[in-house]
Amino acid sequence: MIRPLACALTAACIVATASAEGAGEVTLDIEGETYAFPLWESQSDWSGSESYASVNIYARPTDKETWSKFKTFTLGFETMGSNISAPEARLTRMVNGDQQRLFAGEDQDEGGLKVTVDSTSVTGDALSITGSFVAQMGPSDNFGRDIDLSDPVEITGRFDVKLGPVE
Repeated sequence: MIRPLACALTAACIVATASAEGAGEVTLDIEGETYAFPLWESQSDWSGSESYASVNIYARPTDKETWSKFKTFTLGFETMGSNISAPEARLTRMVNGDQQRLFAGEDQDEGGLKVTVDSTSVTGDALSITGSFVAQMGPSDNFGRDIDLSDPVEITGRFDVKLGPVE
């Protein structure tokens, strides 16, 4: 009797934990090609409330072909209704066998990253959020403070994710 009860409780805890975790996907259009990056749940999160949220979306490809070209994509921003502030993005891609990190920020000299939020909802401690983004990205020797846009990488995309809270 104790063993079946323990199994049932363990299964219930696993289901409850899974429902509190993140899920979803980021779709990236990079230089004319479309790629799907599943949400990296353990690295993605949000904080705030329904009226104001700080959002951190980390995604990485899981299929071999895309993984051979790209490693990670991150998108962070703050949203208050339809107002977006402090957007920043980073994409790690492979170039001739070496990793290259590309960056974009809000200002034109940083790539003009524009994020649009289409919908948000909070259920329990999870934020479901959908939207899109567009930017020019470039490499940086100082983690995005100065971005070289002399040969920019055009990027557009969409996100449809469910984020757990900051832990």
